Amino acid sequence: MRGPAFHPTNPSIFSIGIDMGLHFITRDGGITWNILGKYVTSQYRYGGYPGYRGAHQSVFDPKKPEIIWAGGTHGLYKSSDGGENWEFLLGGDASYFIGNIEVDPTDPRIVYAGSGDPGAGYFQNWVNGTVIYKTIDGGESWKTINPLGEDQKRGNVWARILIDPNSSFIAGKGHKRIFALRHPQSKTPGLIISEDYGSTWKKVNTDIIGAAHSLEFNYLTLVSDRQNTILFASMFPIKKADKIYGGIYRSDDVGKTWVGTNNGLENAIGIERTERFIKIASTPADANTLFCVVDNKAFKSRDQGQSWRQILYPTGRWDNHIPDFDGKYAEHLLQTGEGNLDWSNRGIVGGFHSIVMAPSSADHVIITGKSGALMTTNGGKTWFELGFEYGDKSSSYDLAMKQFGPMTRLSTFTHKRMARSNFQVIVPQDVALDPLSNNIAISYDDEGLQISRDGGNWWEWSYWGILAREGVDTRVVVYDPDVRDRLFLGTMGKVALDRLGEKEIWKLYQSDDGGVTFKSIGPDFVPSHKLIKNNAKKYQRKKDTFTTLGVKDILIDPTTPPDRRTMYVAYSTGVYKSEDGAKTWKEQIQFGLDNIKDVSNDDYYLKFAMNPQNNLEIYLASYGGLYKTSDGGDLWRKVSPELFGTIKSLALAKSDPAVIYVVATKGEGKLHWTFDSHLWKSTDAGKTWKRVDEQQTQFVTVHPKDKNIVYRALYARDMRYEDTGLFRSKNGGETWEKINPYLPMSFKGGFKHKGQVVFDPKNTQHLYVVTWCGVYEGWDIEVPQ
Repeated sequence: MRGPAFHPTNPSIFSIGIDMGLHFITRDGGITWNILGKYVTSQYRYGGYPGYRGAHQSVFDPKKPEIIWAGGTHGLYKSSDGGENWEFLLGGDASYFIGNIEVDPTDPRIVYAGSGDPGAGYFQNWVNGTVIYKTIDGGESWKTINPLGEDQKRGNVWARILIDPNSSFIAGKGHKRIFALRHPQSKTPGLIISEDYGSTWKKVNTDIIGAAHSLEFNYLTLVSDRQNTILFASMFPIKKADKIYGGIYRSDDVGKTWVGTNNGLENAIGIERTERFIKIASTPADANTLFCVVDNKAFKSRDQGQSWRQILYPTGRWDNHIPDFDGKYAEHLLQTGEGNLDWSNRGIVGGFHSIVMAPSSADHVIITGKSGALMTTNGGKTWFELGFEYGDKSSSYDLAMKQFGPMTRLSTFTHKRMARSNFQVIVPQDVALDPLSNNIAISYDDEGLQISRDGGNWWEWSYWGILAREGVDTRVVVYDPDVRDRLFLGTMGKVALDRLGEKEIWKLYQSDDGGVTFKSIGPDFVPSHKLIKNNAKKYQRKKDTFTTLGVKDILIDPTTPPDRRTMYVAYSTGVYKSEDGAKTWKEQIQFGLDNIKDVSNDDYYLKFAMNPQNNLEIYLASYGGLYKTSDGGDLWRKVSPELFGTIKSLALAKSDPAVIYVVATKGEGKLHWTFDSHLWKSTDAGKTWKRVDEQQTQFVTVHPKDKNIVYRALYARDMRYEDTGLFRSKNGGETWEKINPYLPMSFKGGFKHKGQVVFDPKNTQHLYVVTWCGVYEGWDIEVPQ
């Protein structure tokens, strides 16, 4: 999660973003939420919505809090009515990447905006962090400031922009003193200062008292204490001459001299770490109180940084003394009675991105991380995770208690969960609706398989029988159309190249009790793993120490007997077939295992489509193109290789199997999000193709009862000139209508994400839309039931 922001006077009102592409706001302390950006106006042809392809920052106007500013990957937006209506003010392509917004406290019409998100966890080397944007009229016009007079447009990222509220103020210009900090990986890093309202700039001294080397800061915050301006800066600890430098530093003379303030942080700073940033938060409500995050730990100071004490203690603990479902010991993250994280998903939130304090209360703090957001309302005495609540015991409760022992806290191992109203669980990969019950199954990155048994209200993690390392990364889920409570699951994940071939990993699973318990049913992928390992030394890049492998699609032949189902599995390395209900398997296609880059990093899409009138005719979408078999997989041939590179989506019209749609790159274009991906249509079973139009398309789905009703998702690379959203055609793609005009949905481009529309088999007007930011449920009453 990204860029939380509090209302200036009411700490129960705050907003938060997610890097997959949505801003949310709550007005009741996190119980209910709304998605920001339903109504957007733009001076350009299109305007997208706040946070499209990444929501990085939001800010409330300190004097008129109904005015909200929101920055995202494609630009800057403003709302003047509390988030209902928005205006697209500044931006276009992804180089804008607005992650820094600073509003003048005296005249909030004066705003500075900069490119880059300091809490993203990665360096955005494509953004234009060379310039800073400034408006003095609330966004009606903008001035571009180039502080260092540089030519380069890429490779610089702003980590922080701050206005000194104690410096002199002139109407129409703002406060005199502005600080701007460049990310330390930028081409020209460092802290700069302007003493003339942003007109000219100079580098600030970063020599540290007691340090033999000049070091670069990576984060900055400001405390205003009785007209005095105090700066606190942090730097990633580094080792020089057998001494560790880094941590938090303080300046009382606007950056001329700095002194370390790390009393209480020594252990956190001194250990070897993977997290590269230390973040600090302050509040106007109390100049003495600060919070910071270091090495996934949170600390508090009551004396302006002179001393720190840890105030967040996770409840999750890794236990490697419990046998996994294969009898071998594995690490399990279990909730314990220790700690003060009272309400959480895993008991930990790692990879901290940002920390903010409420302007009106030193007791209200939010910390965001890779897997969620934590909040305290009592100054850090206790914490809870935002976005969900626990409910009754799950189907795995008794099994978990027997396997793991009594648990003193509610956890995903033992209890159902419900997402807070309108809040999203992100990165879904597949949705399956049980045709014989009300069960709904969603496979997620990081969240594993989630099943609802009440039509979508409460959800439980379905993991029993799935190896611990596989239970959190799932890619595809399929219900058997004829056998009650039978479903199949494909898992996926990262593995070290030097461990390939040692044992089976990332497998296919089957459940016969509605997803309460699972068993592995093959195939044996070890031979293909050994081939990858043998060829890895020849083709791998130096950084390719891991590869991502797994089951990406499952196809069941519904015409075969339920106890001897014919099944097909699309694995990262090839296609496998079973004709005896998964007792034995045969490899049909082997992908290019000589080149690790072709199967690594989970960058591509694999999808089957079977002709419902001829079960021997099957299509396969892959990173290498579109394949077709007419004999049940004994022979596969490439379809139209002169047209298609990577296939991003495949849809077959069940009412007329000669009608096929694909979303594809051109020719040999593979595995890069900047390539054009267009929608193509065939009406003669793939013999000839026609490109529908030039729009950038993420996925396509055909209504199961009418070949002329087609759904597709559009994504934009430039918000000014390209539209994004969910569209429907009633005439086979001749014309299109946007059917989510007031509901932001995140379609990012890319190759691996299996976005789609899923139809309720009991009523095909009932739809589920799989997006990068979550699954949406809705009704389309203009199509057949």
